[in-house]
Formats: sequence, structure tokens, C-alpha cells
Amino acid sequence: MPTPGAVGDIMQRVAKARDITLVGVDIGGATKNIMRWVPFEIDERELRNRIANKMIRPTTIPQTKQDLEIEQAISREALRLAFIQHKNFATSLKGVQQERTISDTFDQSSSGETVVNLMDLNIIVGSGGVLSHAPQITSRI
Repeated sequence: MPTPGAVGDIMQRVAKARDITLVGVDIGGATKNIMRWVPFEIDERELRNRIANKMIRPTTIPQTKQDLEIEQAISREALRLAFIQHKNFATSLKGVQQERTISDTFDQSSSGETVVNLMDLNIIVGSGGVLSHAPQITSRI
């Protein structure tokens, strides 16, 4: 079984066993707005160069604490964007007739809206090498 499938299966089992709502996000490659997460001053061009270097050499291990913090900044932004994207994709079907009860009369949601209720969300699980292989560092979160 491919890793993403196995991770998905594990998340479904955890959610079912604990009776919780869970959203899983796999951290992939490209993203934007990373500067907001970098905990030190860095020139935007320098940051772009470091990110580009990582993109062409994705298996390299961070050599300095700053390199590691940049990778973690990328992960944070990717997680944020991926969660938003998943939330937007998880919508009810438009134009589908739904069976409703009298209590649904007071629910003003319409079809095509997100089915992810943030008030019911218990846990967000992030996976991917940048998270699972990173050493723990002391940093501002």
C-alpha cells in the first residue's frame, strides 16, 4: 500500500476509535507566503534562493538551524494552505436533493458549502517527510 493510503487508513481508524472529527494534510512541495513563519530576519531573495535549492535537491538534510527553520516555515505554510484547500473541496453536492427533517428548517446552510465544521474538528494530522524526519528544535511557533 502506498504511504498516503496507509496514512489515510490510520487517520480513519483513529477518528473512528476516538469518535472524533479529523482532517489529514500531507505536506507536499511548492507553497507561498513563507516569510511570515521564518523566526529570523532574512532577505526575500535569499529565502527564495534557499527554497529553490531545496526544490532541486529535495532530499538534502538541513545543515544549519536556519535551514531547518526555513523548512519548518515552508511546512507551516503548506499545512495552512492545504487545510484551506481541503476544507474548500469538502463540500456538499450542489443541486442534490437531500432528505430533511423539521429540525433542518432552522439550518440555513445550502448545498455546495463546506462540510468541515471547524467547531467539531478535534485534530489535524500532518504527514510527510519534512515533518516526520525533522529533529525537534526550540523555536517560536
